[in-house]
Amino acid sequence: MLYDESGKCLQTNKLSSFESLSETQKGEVFNHIRSLIQGALSYSPDFCISRVCGGKFSNWAHTPLDYIYQYHKNRNVLSPENEAGKDVGRLFKYVMVNDKYRNYQMISDTNDYHPVNHYKLYEK
Repeated sequence: MLYDESGKCLQTNKLSSFESLSETQKGEVFNHIRSLIQGALSYSPDFCISRVCGGKFSNWAHTPLDYIYQYHKNRNVLSPENEAGKDVGRLFKYVMVNDKYRNYQMISDTNDYHPVNHYKLYEK
């Protein structure tokens, strides 16, 4: 489950880019995102999605996240990178909301330019 700062449970929806994947590809995406979250939390008590799979980590070639990028690239959108980034952010939230073993909490933070959501394990 995913909770906001006040402890309210958050919900999320799936996306057309995700729905277009085969069951095997969906499983690969879920497992990849879970491993990214686990890696981020083993390094730091909280993480930001854009720091885990954006910026210098935005080359998704040879990873399951490339399925999402290819979906938008094949749609001929103006910026497939931006659209894929938005979808992956939503998929991260979807994975956290539906995690049966861990609960997460969204915490607000800011970087040099704008507000950013950070996530950590939720302790009731």
